Amino acid sequence: MISKSQDRHHRSLGLSVIGGYKLAKAVALLIGGGVVLRLKPNDILVGVIRLAARLRFDPEDELFRSAIARLSGLSEKRLEVIGAGILFYGLLYSIEGVGLFLQKRWAEYLVVVTTSLLIPLEVYEVFKKAGPLRITVLLANVAIVAYLIGAIRSDMSRRTQREPGGTPSDCKDRPG
Repeated sequence: MISKSQDRHHRSLGLSVIGGYKLAKAVALLIGGGVVLRLKPNDILVGVIRLAARLRFDPEDELFRSAIARLSGLSEKRLEVIGAGILFYGLLYSIEGVGLFLQKRWAEYLVVVTTSLLIPLEVYEVFKKAGPLRITVLLANVAIVAYLIGAIRSDMSRRTQREPGGTPSDCKDRPG
């Protein structure tokens, strides 16, 4: 049987690991969003062509031509919208990560809701074109949601057992 202190330690460790994962994604997104906001449409096109030449891609390749066609259609306004969206997600992941490190209940709920909302899109992407990274991200997000739901339910169950007739919000063990 797991003692209360062991349970708290496991919970704290789990929240810290998930918080670290969220913060790592936040850093990548914030850097990426900043880069996208500084780019001009021609910069992207020239960069892709240089990268393709350096990697010796065939310029007649259908995938390469498709990428060039998509990138050449980007306006500066569209890049700003994309960059702002990336920064928004980076900020959201930062808030989630910090909240989990601080063991705030609201952060657990926020992560469950935001991550759950993206799982159907991730499933679609895996079926559309499966790859090791897509599958890993999907499985990690499903595991995160399952872990947090289990932790929330366990905590609520402990609260109601301690206070017969009380509501889960009656317990003041963990603020937030």
